[in-house]
Amino acid sequence: MNEIHVNDVRQAINHFLSEQLQKKLLPEEKKLAAERESLNEDGISKSEAKIQSFREKYQFTTWLTEDAKRMASSLKFGTHISKGVHPDSKGDAITFKPIKKLPDGIYGSQALQQNYIDASGNAADLPVAGFFAITVKTEPETNLRDLLLEDHPSLNKAFADDEDTSNELKQIFINALNNPLPSPKSDTRNKQILWPNNIDHKDDYICLVPLHPSALVHELYKNLNSARFSDENKKAKDNRFKVKEANSPYISIRDIAVIKIGGSNPQGVSLLNSRQGGRNYLLPSIPPPPLTRSDISKSKNKRSFFNSTLQYNCKDALKIIFRVVLIDINNVTTRESRKKAFNDLLQLIITTASETQQNAQPGWSRGHKLHRHEKLWLDPRRAELPDEEEFQTEREQEDWLTTLEKQFADWIINIFKKELKSRKKEFDISEFNESKKEMRTAVKASLRKGEEVFQ
Repeated sequence: MNEIHVNDVRQAINHFLSEQLQKKLLPEEKKLAAERESLNEDGISKSEAKIQSFREKYQFTTWLTEDAKRMASSLKFGTHISKGVHPDSKGDAITFKPIKKLPDGIYGSQALQQNYIDASGNAADLPVAGFFAITVKTEPETNLRDLLLEDHPSLNKAFADDEDTSNELKQIFINALNNPLPSPKSDTRNKQILWPNNIDHKDDYICLVPLHPSALVHELYKNLNSARFSDENKKAKDNRFKVKEANSPYISIRDIAVIKIGGSNPQGVSLLNSRQGGRNYLLPSIPPPPLTRSDISKSKNKRSFFNSTLQYNCKDALKIIFRVVLIDINNVTTRESRKKAFNDLLQLIITTASETQQNAQPGWSRGHKLHRHEKLWLDPRRAELPDEEEFQTEREQEDWLTTLEKQFADWIINIFKKELKSRKKEFDISEFNESKKEMRTAVKASLRKGEEVFQ
């Protein structure tokens, strides 16, 4: 930060004010053009006056000494906010400053990668929070908030030509960001937890008031969105069944819940909540269900990989398929939902098969009662053993793939007929021709040397 000068700060502030002014001018200038076209003198006069008032409001000195000063004093800044618990809460926000790191494997506000500070209060005053976030320097990226919290020398006379006025504004901004609370205030709408200090004394407890960890929630929101919807991840997911495209691992995060905070007015809760559109992600906090192992190599008497154990391990994916297949509406959204449901099922099947392919000893399928085509699929390293030339030839010919894809379709259809008895007449091989093709493509992709599919 040593190379940042006062001119850098002023330039960033002017750029911010110019952007804010344009947001206000654009709709009013369109309105003025319409008034002029209709020759409405009264409307023209009002629009011109409003445009002039905006231009005066967003002058450097005017905005900083009036609006910014007022907004900074009215907003509550912090990493944990009261309004996230209840939008009408008047309780204080606090800024959490960690003293020590959390143990490995535990994630909390102590592990935040960025110095997020949220702002709550009157939604009309939130622009000043955006003002604090303006970028002053890109290499390394430094925003005005960082400079204020450090009380950087570049802020000398940054907010006004008069040094005393600039220092006064700077101190107001610093106090707003630091949010000192000599007497923290809660609200009747906040929740309370009575935490015992000593189990032997009933009246020895402390009253805890949990606040919404908006900084932590915002980083989780950004990281999940970046992981799920990045161009690289989308491309990897699109290429997973394409034979001619290189396969690469992709991220799929299951069982995410979303809680909307603030309803139709998320900015009434806080700035970060507004940037999330009120959406806050919740990860599952329940232990994973026990799975029945599908390692077919350990069961010599099993006749098929497509058995009840596999069905149990795929039960969640199958439930989704049942639901989307029963939708009678035939549109793009429904077809995409069906395709995604089948792809998720294929992912589970290929992943389960990969465990056996990678972990079992080569040649384990000798003496097993599995179908020949399943041995060729699930015991690929057997082809590398001595005296297994015939096995290797059969694998390379890939005739077994045709039998495998038919068996996959039969397995699903039988499950459908059993689970959806009222509509079992509707299901036949033709219903799942597309999924059969995808099964073949997925199996071939998973067998490519040196590539991993479905991480």
